[in-house]
Amino acid sequence: MATWCGYCKAAKAYLGGKGIAYREFDVDTPTGKAAFAQIGARGVPVLLTNGQRVNGFSTQSYDAVFAKRP
Repeated sequence: MATWCGYCKAAKAYLGGKGIAYREFDVDTPTGKAAFAQIGARGVPVLLTNGQRVNGFSTQSYDAVFAKRP
C-alpha cells in the first residue's frame, strides 16, 4: 500500500468493514519497498491471501477472493 493511494484506502476500508485482519506494508518505507520488490509487484495495492494475489482493488475481486474463505 501507499498512503497517497486512493485504491489502497478503499481496500483498507473494505477489509476493515468486513472485519478481515491484514498486515500492510507501505511501499514508501524501506521495509515496504523490499516486500514489494520481493513479490515482483508493479502497482498498489497488492493483496496476498491464501495463495492468491489480487493486483489493484475492486469490490468484485475482493468479494471473489474472500467468498472462498472458510
